Amino acid sequence: MVSLVFLLCCRVDNTWNLQSWCIGCSPLYTDHTADDLNEVVDDTLQLWNLSPSAMASITTDNASNNQKAFRRFTWLPCFGHNLDLAVSKAGLKIVCS
Repeated sequence: MVSLVFLLCCRVDNTWNLQSWCIGCSPLYTDHTADDLNEVVDDTLQLWNLSPSAMASITTDNASNNQKAFRRFTWLPCFGHNLDLAVSKAGLKIVCS
């Protein structure tokens, strides 16, 4: 099984519309270490000629490797992931209809 790392670039324009672009979808054949994740992000940013200092934040799940990999950015935990964890811990199920 191959893991994929997706990088999305999002912004809110002058009229408060959310805009987003997928700037990278890279297979990760190695372990999900902080160094490997950083390499994927750095390669993608370099490909698009984007500076890490221009990023407002980075959002991932709460895995310790993500927190370690992206501590140079303002890191925001994923709300959806945290909500899913809370619902699961409470023994509830999310039902979509």
